[in-house]
Amino acid sequence: MRTPTRLLIAAVLLVGACASETPTASPPARATPAARASSSAAAAPIGSGGPVVAPSHAPTTAPQVDVPAAFIAALGDPVKLTATVAGTYTTKAGATEVTGEYQQSGRDYHLKLVIDPAGTKRSLEYTMVLGQRTTPGRGLVLRSDVPAGSATLASIVDALDAVTDMGDGSDVFPGAHRLAPDATVTTPLDFLAGFTPEAARATPTVHLFAGADGMPQGVLATASWTGRTTGKGSVELRFSLTGTSSGAAIESPAAVYKLYTSKRYKLNLAIPTGWEVEPGKNGNTFDKIVGDGDQYLHVYRGKLDGGSLNEWTTIYTRGERKDYPKLKQGKNVVTKLAGTRARRVTFSGTIDGDKVNEQMIVAVRNGYYYVLVFRVYLSDDATATATLDPILKSFRYP
Repeated sequence: MRTPTRLLIAAVLLVGACASETPTASPPARATPAARASSSAAAAPIGSGGPVVAPSHAPTTAPQVDVPAAFIAALGDPVKLTATVAGTYTTKAGATEVTGEYQQSGRDYHLKLVIDPAGTKRSLEYTMVLGQRTTPGRGLVLRSDVPAGSATLASIVDALDAVTDMGDGSDVFPGAHRLAPDATVTTPLDFLAGFTPEAARATPTVHLFAGADGMPQGVLATASWTGRTTGKGSVELRFSLTGTSSGAAIESPAAVYKLYTSKRYKLNLAIPTGWEVEPGKNGNTFDKIVGDGDQYLHVYRGKLDGGSLNEWTTIYTRGERKDYPKLKQGKNVVTKLAGTRARRVTFSGTIDGDKVNEQMIVAVRNGYYYVLVFRVYLSDDATATATLDPILKSFRYP
């Protein structure tokens, strides 16, 4: 049967239109029944040249990591961590490298900084343990007081309840988020006193850093100031976390000493931390230093108006026996006090019924005589000697 011309033309146009809408890419692989069911469930657009193909990967619906919350959780309670320290100390003289190590357990911490100016024979070591600034000197571990009103990095980190994500921190730690404590740090950090007096009063900036998963990466502490001798100064320290600490308590050194200088008698020596000083009321009385466990150290300097070392030693030993008749004098031997010839006399017995061991040091130097009396109650001579010897090694004349 012949097809009418009008219908033939319409059929040709329809075939041509379908051909123009056919995708040029290879046809999709045969769909599985599940895929076909999924495709048939969605209505195909009118005039489409083929079935609608679903995307190869469905969009993810997994929630993004809350970095600040994950960071606080990862720190633990209490915080336990170890870190290496690296940074720079900059003054008008230039930049100086700073290295060190850090350990924290709760609010207890141990920090060691080594400030190493180029071209110097010896670097400066600055160590703090549990808030005690300690330095080796005179054969002892000496303590210097930290300026009042300063805080520790350990207390700031351990007290964190929340932090704010400040964005990219890759300039400090690769791929890190920069986090700021919600409570602004307004108190100088204790270790700044290791640089200059002006640095000890500087208000620091403390930022923390975490990876995309919230795991802690480190801390950046910076401060700047203007000093009389250093001009504009600044310090930048990066604490790079190396792991979690063992959790053992961070203990203070067994024997830490503090330098004491007598305002009246000008002499100076180191005494154990915690000992209290009672200065003499006038030039005829000893400075009295009260130690732990019924230990007492008396120090004195008098003008030398004639008399030899032996004569002044005899004057004081006679006076001691007269004031305390139940003390018996023991050895009287030659020794040295800060390089000067001296005498060391021992006593033992009782005072007011209590057992006492006592040692007296007498020296003569540059127109003055010096007397140190160390008395220990309820102890033996060996214990008294073990306590006194480090003090004598630290002694310095005016």
